[in-house]
Amino acid sequence: MTKITSESAPARISFITGGDKDHYLEALGWGNALNATINLCAKCSISEGKAAPENDRILSTLLEYYKKTYGVGDLHFQTSRDFPKESGLGGSAAHCIAIIRALDRVAGVNRSKHETAMLANEVERKWLGIDGGYQDQFASAFGGFNYMKFRLDQGRPVVEVKHIDIGKDVVEGLEKMMLLVHVPREVSGDAIHKSMREGTEGMAYFMSIKRDLCELARVELMNGDLEGFARTVDLEYQLKKKQSPLTVTKRMDEVYNKAKNNGAIGMKFMGAGGGGCAIIFTHDKESLANVLRDDVQILEFRFEGMEHAKRDC
Repeated sequence: MTKITSESAPARISFITGGDKDHYLEALGWGNALNATINLCAKCSISEGKAAPENDRILSTLLEYYKKTYGVGDLHFQTSRDFPKESGLGGSAAHCIAIIRALDRVAGVNRSKHETAMLANEVERKWLGIDGGYQDQFASAFGGFNYMKFRLDQGRPVVEVKHIDIGKDVVEGLEKMMLLVHVPREVSGDAIHKSMREGTEGMAYFMSIKRDLCELARVELMNGDLEGFARTVDLEYQLKKKQSPLTVTKRMDEVYNKAKNNGAIGMKFMGAGGGGCAIIFTHDKESLANVLRDDVQILEFRFEGMEHAKRDC
């Protein structure tokens, strides 16, 4: 088969989220998020030929949309990810955006980053009913370190993405003190999102605090205060654990406590919860990795889009 195109999109690390879902935006008025993409990617290659996409709702839905809208014919797809599924790294969004980029190349569509993110969000949230917010698609589409603000205008999402221009020394400092680890998820992210939505009214207070912490973390990151940044991320995680009993499992608590008892400055499990990937901040990365190696999968990463990082996405 002759390859037509190959595209990719990066996963993201979510440092702090102060509300990026519609029900929180309705309760709070606006929300925010602080995130950065990493050089772990979702990839999509398209070749001439025909093959039914097996057990991939996102790919099947997008292919049907492009056939109806742009007249795309039968194609053969090969997709892959550099990270585990149900990882809390915004993996489904990266997967969706990689496919959109590849199909746009085939269809000759020139779509902006914002338009790409909005289409991916619509596919996941509205067409397929996958619960969640906006930051994952916008993080993967824009790349780099970003501070995002979200609001609704007559029910329609308004997303503002502000790139954070921090120095190479700050980025390298973060990489030297951060571990990225994975614990298999025990509860689906969709179930956790739904449980949080049912308790929106009672959680608005916590979300308003998390929104303030997100702004504080942005300032700390821009000022290069990495230890303060790590402690703020950890504090936000403590608030997140109060939002739903499904967020934290016994195994997650054991890993968290073991990390903190062995020198971790701060730690946070990302995504909806119930397992997945966590970021750990420490001044002795190698020693802590050795302590945790039997309890977690350690994922090597660099921040994507920086000059010193291998550009895989």
